[in-house]
Amino acid sequence: MPRFEPSKAPSPPVWVDGTAYATRLLAGGTAPWLDVDACLAWLRKSQGLLQSAVQTLPAEPLIRAWVAAHPDLAEAMDAKRRSIVPLKTLLGDEALRSHLQTLLAALRSGTQGPLALRCPSPRGLLRLSQALAGRDPEVDDDSVDSAAMYLADWLRAITADGADIDVLMLDEPTSDPANDDAAVALYGAVFNVAEHQRWQLGLWWPGEALGRQGAIAFHVCSNPQAGDGRCIPAEQLLDSDAAQAGNAAFLAAVVPADGDPEAVLAALDRLRA
Repeated sequence: MPRFEPSKAPSPPVWVDGTAYATRLLAGGTAPWLDVDACLAWLRKSQGLLQSAVQTLPAEPLIRAWVAAHPDLAEAMDAKRRSIVPLKTLLGDEALRSHLQTLLAALRSGTQGPLALRCPSPRGLLRLSQALAGRDPEVDDDSVDSAAMYLADWLRAITADGADIDVLMLDEPTSDPANDDAAVALYGAVFNVAEHQRWQLGLWWPGEALGRQGAIAFHVCSNPQAGDGRCIPAEQLLDSDAAQAGNAAFLAAVVPADGDPEAVLAALDRLRA
């Protein structure tokens, strides 16, 4: 299993989030999430262009596209008023599971380096599923704990039969007021499956790095501790001063969707220098 090991690199590796940029530049503004062959070709072309240290499949935009294309699923997600129902229904959709598993297995077979699944955290996925069902956010500790258990089961299912990953990156919602250690402790079921499957677990976090809870190997944040990744948001990437890694083990660069191709490649070259 390939490992993401920034400490062994001669300079801090650059993990590139180029989804929005590659959607505009290489897919005419609409990413082909629902077509396995077209999606694979697009992801590989994007990776070839941006040369991220980690090949990443972002689950959130794929989920959004899937629900938009399946209005019957969105209707079922809103069939009952319990706050956990949209997420439970979404993750229980067998066609979505099969599609993701097929895509991951194909990426796995063609990826030499680390392969990551970037997925909303249990809290983030709970909010996302409620929004896709047309509801206002309804989140409490009990529902987050349940969301973690459903997400853990889903992760086991979509990474079976040759679709295994090396890194699981959890995205934490930036607007959530409960961004603290106690909130993350509710994700225990996901920590357990990551540890059992021997995945490296990362947390893309809007604030400063937290303590190393559970199986968390690193954070991607604005003020990293040793071993963490420094996030360079899209609005800072093209700034020449953004290339300072400081004490960060690696850099996580978000490419602006409307970035000029030459300026983007020059900025990424600066980060790798």
